[in-house]
Amino acid sequence: MRLRGVRGHCSCAIRMVAIGGMLASAEAAHAQNAVEARAARDTVNARSRPGYEPPPIRFGPLEVAPVLQVDATVTDNLYARSDVKVRDVGIALRPGIVLASRGPNHELAVRADARLDRYASHRSEDTQSFDASANGRLNLARRTVLLAEASQAHLIEARGTTGDTLFGAKPIGFDRTIGAIALEQDVGTVRFHLGGRYQRFVYQDRQLDGATIDLSPRDYEVTSGNARVSKGISPGLAGFIDLSLSHSRYTREQPGGVDRNSNGTTVLAGVAFGGNRLVQGEIGLGYIGQKFHDGRFPAIRALAFNGALAWSPTGLTTVRLRAARTFQRSPIVGIAGVREDTFSVAADHELQRNFILRPAITFTRAAFRGGEQRDTFGTAQFATTWLVDTHWQVDFTLLHGLRRNNVPTAQMREYDNNRAMISVRYRL
Repeated sequence: MRLRGVRGHCSCAIRMVAIGGMLASAEAAHAQNAVEARAARDTVNARSRPGYEPPPIRFGPLEVAPVLQVDATVTDNLYARSDVKVRDVGIALRPGIVLASRGPNHELAVRADARLDRYASHRSEDTQSFDASANGRLNLARRTVLLAEASQAHLIEARGTTGDTLFGAKPIGFDRTIGAIALEQDVGTVRFHLGGRYQRFVYQDRQLDGATIDLSPRDYEVTSGNARVSKGISPGLAGFIDLSLSHSRYTREQPGGVDRNSNGTTVLAGVAFGGNRLVQGEIGLGYIGQKFHDGRFPAIRALAFNGALAWSPTGLTTVRLRAARTFQRSPIVGIAGVREDTFSVAADHELQRNFILRPAITFTRAAFRGGEQRDTFGTAQFATTWLVDTHWQVDFTLLHGLRRNNVPTAQMREYDNNRAMISVRYRL
């Protein structure tokens, strides 16, 4: 459970990662000039567990995987504030389905998820959301792969996040549209990746004390392109250079307001490794720049970093480290954007074959461009996963979250929040 919730992160200034989970399949499908994906399949999260996985439901070439999950949550600070602290109990109903078609030269997965949240005492916090997506891979030739992604979602700004700015109104909802395409070509031990991505966010108005709050100035779109060259050095090591360009635009700025649009450039160089299960991942360092159209906003010029490491000292334990610097859109009129630095460490330990421990800590520092505000977010959680049998799974999570900032007028938005959640999932 992510306390910071759904913020619609655009992550447009670091780099466009090739289309979700399809990348591993694509790498397995054509010449391996970089890092093998096979070792990743023998980690705690990824390995197969016969007897605890439902057999696929097949309709001709299609595999169908429906799921229904129910979450029960207890919180001691529902609104994530320091001035108004209330307790409540919530129930979330989360149906979902995945349809997949896999062949030697193609892969297509269509996913649909919905979420219905209801609270016992504070019904104004009741929300509905959904997310539908399609991801595809097509082998155009033995060494040429086309990847594509499209999604449409209606999401909710979680209480306590940067975008949660209307206390007293229902949680803020927005629609998110994503489209992406990428082409990968292997030439000997070199892989070329070229891709483009479009994201759009449209916010819904809210009612507050009988007045309509126009949230259209938050509407935002970002178009980005990415080029990456990877060179295989050994079976478990590759070097890469990555260039990302982006254009970010607030589509409904108020007349006479400041121009918050910007252009971004990020260059990263680094290594990817993973020839064995012990250490896998990628580390990149370079330059990040974001230049705003309005000269009143100072440009961002800083060290760029993006890394993810997975260390498996044994077959029963995996420790994951992540660090990234990104540029995010701003929910506040007059603020051009937010530079975020995020660091996390998480572990998965297989106490038994069907019982997994999952502790995690996340730290995020957000700097508002065009303002003096600095926010710090932190979460610490302890979670367990119990695979009961082929169809049933039970998860339990304890989470502590906090927010701190340096602006006295915003200190009511500082908070400490404790949550306990139990989830029951049925996979047909």
